Amino acid sequence: MKRLLTIILSIGVVLSSGWLASQNNTVEISADVQAEPTSSKNWQISPISVTVKNVPDKSEKNANSLGEVYFKLSSSDDLGKYSIQLVRLPGFCVIGAIECPQPEEIQTPFDPQNIDYLDWSPDGKKAITFESFSEEVEWGMRRVPPSRIYIFDVEEETWTQIFETSQHILDPGNSTMWSPDGKWIAFVQSDIMPESGKRENEIQKLFVIRPDGSDMKMLFSPATHFFGWSGENLLLQASDHPYDSSSEDVITYLQNRDVISFNPETGETTVLFKPDRYSALYPSPNGKFLAFADPPTRPELTTPIKEIRLFDPSGKLFHSLGSYNNNQLYSGIYPVSWSADSNLIAYRNLRKMYISKPLGQPVEVYQLDDTNVQPSIYNAVFSPDGSYLLMEVFDGRPKLVAVSADGKKQHEVTWSGHQEAETDSLNQQPSSPSWRPIVGP
Repeated sequence: MKRLLTIILSIGVVLSSGWLASQNNTVEISADVQAEPTSSKNWQISPISVTVKNVPDKSEKNANSLGEVYFKLSSSDDLGKYSIQLVRLPGFCVIGAIECPQPEEIQTPFDPQNIDYLDWSPDGKKAITFESFSEEVEWGMRRVPPSRIYIFDVEEETWTQIFETSQHILDPGNSTMWSPDGKWIAFVQSDIMPESGKRENEIQKLFVIRPDGSDMKMLFSPATHFFGWSGENLLLQASDHPYDSSSEDVITYLQNRDVISFNPETGETTVLFKPDRYSALYPSPNGKFLAFADPPTRPELTTPIKEIRLFDPSGKLFHSLGSYNNNQLYSGIYPVSWSADSNLIAYRNLRKMYISKPLGQPVEVYQLDDTNVQPSIYNAVFSPDGSYLLMEVFDGRPKLVAVSADGKKQHEVTWSGHQEAETDSLNQQPSSPSWRPIVGP
């Protein structure tokens, strides 16, 4: 059943494998194709219609350039009953161009509290999400089986389960799991953490799978740190052995792993370079830049000086975007996000969010309010056209804030029926935003 989404504007309708580095910077891989048996499951959703009236004169092209924003919405009533919905809003209203209607609920075959966010295919027609479960133990929350991968088809309004495992599928953070051509999905599968909470000898495997659940391949094992797609290649660090705290310190283990580029279509693998220190890596979508950012982590892994640097794929330093003297050892540069065209990069350090061209100077576009609490920005995503950045902000209450790429416009996302007073706004808490592109007519 086809989806019906209408926005009426005034003009009309708007790896089990080993690997070994050689002298010529190539790697030989013996990759076993292992697909855990699972049956695809489909759910049909009733058509959904949204109508927005009395809006400014905007073209359909501009409306499409701002796509749609999907996010989780937590609600509680006067009796304390708590629920989470997956919802969406038009991109036009998210930036404040029009008033937002009530968020439109997306029916799901799972409880939305068990997913993080939606990761969109390049054409915006499909999204992927992971379902996982957890239990409370003495030291915190521990992931428990199973984990499942779902594909959401926007036009058909259906969910399809393409994979299920008794292992844990790792959250990729700000990295997309989709290849640029939309033909592959990459993910890392890990051992379930023991009740002790210690990650000793943890096995991590890198897989790719087609969006229909076919051609699943395990590419690297037993230890993989997946950064995302860099052009048509996967970018990762891999090791021939898992970390063992009894024989190796964690700093040495992390710094001694080469950054590797792997093409799942051709099987070509190349060792690029060895990082000079422990950093998080964020490849640009076009494959031209690698952003290294000193992340929030334990004091023994870092220093008060936090820096974000851009390299080319060979490891040559292009440009240092910023270096900051943070007194807080646990602080770091996070989140980091690229625009879809790789023309802009956004990052947060302490209370400030910056946006910069790859070889330009960063512009401060947003500053958190720390009057009453220790604030944070948990996530940041660019609009499909790169003109806005949407941030998941906490400064005493959770909210979504859109800011223009030049920092001149800011807009807190609200909608019809949304309680804006601080005493009431906790009844509706947005989180885990993703910005869906709309490609073509």
